[in-house]
Amino acid sequence: MVNGFLSYGKGVSYENRWTLNVETLMNYPIIVPDYEEQCKLSFYLDDKCTKIDTIIEKQQKIIEKLKAYKFSLITETVTKGLNPDVKMKDSGVEWIGKIPEHWKVTKFKYFSLEIGDGIHTTPKYDSAGKIYFVNGNNIGLDNLIFKDNTNKINEKEYKNYKLPLLTTDTILIALNGATYGKTSFYYNEKILLGKSAGYITLKTTENKRFVRYYLQSNVAKLIMKISLLGSTIANLSLNTLKNFSMPYPSKSEQQEIADYLDKKCSAIDSAIEKKQAIIEKLKEYKKSLIYEVVTGKKKL
Repeated sequence: MVNGFLSYGKGVSYENRWTLNVETLMNYPIIVPDYEEQCKLSFYLDDKCTKIDTIIEKQQKIIEKLKAYKFSLITETVTKGLNPDVKMKDSGVEWIGKIPEHWKVTKFKYFSLEIGDGIHTTPKYDSAGKIYFVNGNNIGLDNLIFKDNTNKINEKEYKNYKLPLLTTDTILIALNGATYGKTSFYYNEKILLGKSAGYITLKTTENKRFVRYYLQSNVAKLIMKISLLGSTIANLSLNTLKNFSMPYPSKSEQQEIADYLDKKCSAIDSAIEKKQAIIEKLKEYKKSLIYEVVTGKKKL
C-alpha cells in the first residue's frame, strides 16, 4: 500500500516528503472481503503481528544492553586500566574517581597541537565542487559521512578561508545538537569545517585511538553534560574541549588499552549488527505477511 501511495504522491513539502490530498485518499481502491472474513483476517494478523513485535522488542532490548555494556567497558578500561589488581589513587577529579596509582590526569590542551571549530559563516556552495562543507551531522561512527545533500564548494571558495590544522592525528567532534560529542577520525578528506564541527589535532606522539575511546566513555559524556548545564541549546565550547580532563597512562599502556578495546568493541558491534539484521528481517516479514493476508494471496 505504501508503494501505491507513493505513486499518487503530488509535489514535495518543505520537509522533502511526498504529500497525499484528501480526495486521493478517499478514492484509493482497496480490497474488501465480507465482514466475517475481515474479522478472521484481523484476528489472525493481530496474533501474528503481536508475536513478531514481541520478538523485535526483545531483540531491541538486547541491542540496548549490548550498547550499555560497550560504553561501560570503555569507561572502566580507560579510567581503571587492564590490571584489576593495580593500586588505585584519587584522581582529584570528582567525575573521574579513582585511577591507577601510576597514572596522571591531564587536559586536552597539553597534548594537542590545535583545538578549534569550523567557519562561522556560510560559504558559497557549488554543486560541481570537490570539497565537502562538513558540519556535526557529517560525523559518523568512524568516518565522515557524505550524503547526497551534503553541500560542496570549489577550490576558489576554499582558498577564501583560514584553514585549521587537520592531520591524520585529528579527531573530529560534533559540537552541538542531539549528536554533540560524537566523534570521527580524519582521513585526509578534502573538507571545509562548519561551526558545528570541532577538531582536536593531537601531537604525533599521542594515541588517537585511546583519546577517542575516552571521548566515548560515560565519564567524558558526563563532563560534557555538566559543561552544558544552564544552556538552552546543547553547544560544546572550545574552552570545554581545551580544558577537558583525561586520565593519562603511559604510551605503552594506552596502546594496550586501545588494542584491547578495538577487539572487544568490534565483537560487540558485530553482535549488535546481527541483532539489527534480525530486526530488519522481522519487519520485512511483517510487512510481507500483512500484504499477503489483506490482498488474499495467503489463505488461512
